[in-house]
Amino acid sequence: MPLLVVFVTLLSIGNQTASLANILSQEYEHHAYVNKYNNLIWNIGQYFVHNTRFENKININRPPQQDTVNIYVVDKNSKRFFPKINCNCASLGQNNTIICDAELLEYFRHLIDISEDGFDLPSKEQASRIRFYMNTRFSFFLLQWMMGHEIGHLVLNHGTGKSYFQAPSTLLGIQQQTSSGKIRREYEQTADQFVIEHLRLSSVSDQFWAWLSLSNVISKMYAQALHEQGDRQLKTLELIDSGEPHPPWLIRALDMATLLINTSVFPLDNTGYFDTLRQTIHIRSAKNSQPSTLCKAKVTPSNNDVAIATTKENASGDDYSLHLRFGFEYSQVTEYDAAIAEFTQAINLMIALKATPQDLLEAYLSRGSLYFRKGKYEQAIADWEAATKLQPNDERAYVNRGFVYYEQGEIEQAINQWEIAVKLNPISDEGWAGLGIGFYSTGNTKAALIAYQKALAIKANYSSLEWLRYERLWTDKSLSQAAVLLPQIQPLVKF
Repeated sequence: MPLLVVFVTLLSIGNQTASLANILSQEYEHHAYVNKYNNLIWNIGQYFVHNTRFENKININRPPQQDTVNIYVVDKNSKRFFPKINCNCASLGQNNTIICDAELLEYFRHLIDISEDGFDLPSKEQASRIRFYMNTRFSFFLLQWMMGHEIGHLVLNHGTGKSYFQAPSTLLGIQQQTSSGKIRREYEQTADQFVIEHLRLSSVSDQFWAWLSLSNVISKMYAQALHEQGDRQLKTLELIDSGEPHPPWLIRALDMATLLINTSVFPLDNTGYFDTLRQTIHIRSAKNSQPSTLCKAKVTPSNNDVAIATTKENASGDDYSLHLRFGFEYSQVTEYDAAIAEFTQAINLMIALKATPQDLLEAYLSRGSLYFRKGKYEQAIADWEAATKLQPNDERAYVNRGFVYYEQGEIEQAINQWEIAVKLNPISDEGWAGLGIGFYSTGNTKAALIAYQKALAIKANYSSLEWLRYERLWTDKSLSQAAVLLPQIQPLVKF
């Protein structure tokens, strides 16, 4: 074989091995990704893919899929191919890929840096609840901002963050080129505008908490940067611009604060304080320097912020509707134990106050779903049986019990529950989908295909395993059955 042919062949093999798609797939096979945030990422991502070409198309920590937002959470061991993603998320553009540093997500879990003793409250128990509530509200907006910003780059076709992917050397020892495109700096504010438009912070409460979280982070980052510079006076703060697509964190936060001020339905800041901060900042370019990090900015809320949160928490005392709302909010950020506690308080209050059966029904259904996610099947069934006693004609409790029985290997009982569900409601998409996997498990392929086709006719999302994984009570067991069943329906449905 001529030497040139050998050289080209080896180069080609090396290039294939080191492509981004192959690297992402290999890391999946090596169990390199951090999966404990998957549900949280899915919940946040839905805000930003709605009404876009990526609607319900989010793939998390699995081999990359076409025409899908592919999100990966990496830790210090799996970050070797993305060394510049330091306490950050970044869009790589290629394969519609977003890489997030697990350190960033963990930072948001522990954003509030204040002990129970630091709160001027009657008890440590109340102080703990207030700190947890504030941390949840602060971190949720900041996570929405980070994740929505990167999805915005993909939706708006902003190019490729080539500096973030460091491909390994080929077999010939040649360092590969990662990509030809680069996200331009002017797109950063456009991506932030995308976040604001998709979040639609229409309620006063949402806008207030968004502003409170961002302003606290800005104040902390500014004070910290001054301290590191050795200048505690409000003179000039020098920030290093490393030349990566993202500007320094403090500038990013100030830019987002300006957007919030300009789009808010009520005045957030009429003091000009942040404009004053911006005027004191001098940016010095230093290519290839270590980019600034957000993860140092632990937040210590002011006494006024704590007083506001305390007022809201105290207001929820005998108001079951507020406990329900807190339950749904904690569910969304996957704080399931806190959500269960809120739903339990709501249920107890509703029973004592003899609330409407419909409100109590929703609370039982929701708490049961959380018990199921935590693997507490007896508690889940108890809640769903209570729901059935309240509203015998509501099919949802039957559907849910079917999935518990299916998970426990009691297939005939599961089928029985799903058959009752579709009898009560012939357009119960999840009831028909359950029957599909139930019949298939018993070897009745014809009945399985008919049932699952009915589910797909009602809701096309049943063709997406990722949607089932995060939006419904489908575990690996039920998903594996759907994965075998779906290709047999392929001629009848596009998925």
